[in-house]
Amino acid sequence: MSMSNVVPPSPSACVIPIRDGADGMEILMVRRNPKSSAFPGAWTFPGGHIDAEDYGGRARDEKGAALQAAVREAWEEARLEIDPKDLIFMSRWTTPEFFSRRFSTWFFIGEADDRPVRIDGAEIVDHRWLTPAEALERQQAGKMDLPPPIFILTTLLSDHRGTAAAVSHFKTADPIIHTPRVARVKGGFCFLYPADAGYAACDPEIPGSRHRLWAIPGAWRYER
Repeated sequence: MSMSNVVPPSPSACVIPIRDGADGMEILMVRRNPKSSAFPGAWTFPGGHIDAEDYGGRARDEKGAALQAAVREAWEEARLEIDPKDLIFMSRWTTPEFFSRRFSTWFFIGEADDRPVRIDGAEIVDHRWLTPAEALERQQAGKMDLPPPIFILTTLLSDHRGTAAAVSHFKTADPIIHTPRVARVKGGFCFLYPADAGYAACDPEIPGSRHRLWAIPGAWRYER
């Protein structure tokens, strides 16, 4: 695809609600309507487009607008009340250039209270609180469709048993900025990220540093 045909990414934001459960930290995952134009039927986190009103008159403050959008979407899709001051910037993803629909998505994590989740029944058709390990097991078994960003962020969260540990870590960790390039490999795809030795040439065979996702059905693996 020539640069003149590249579709500009749409700014968007998601919040990853976390809480402590009987078996450790849980994350709220929501299922998109199978008829949705974006990620139909996939399990994601509450989120959506950054709207003009989210900027609040601060046209250049995209992070501030992303925080407001994440809070708004959490309420609209799941009736969760989250204070933007409590959200932690975890990662940002930009869809590869050859996709016809592209997003530049800010991801934040934040602790949720004990009030019940109420999905909207339109954009969101189901929800579950799961430990990150449970979500990954369901994905590998073919029971949950997790887009690459959701898979990787869930993998990163699986390193933390409780919300206190997760919050403490991501408050001081550098947010991961993902601008993937995609190579076709036997059985699936390899998503390459900037720190990977094969990123510039979009070649997973180049030896050296690794930061990639092997997206092979039943055997997804994040390597960093």
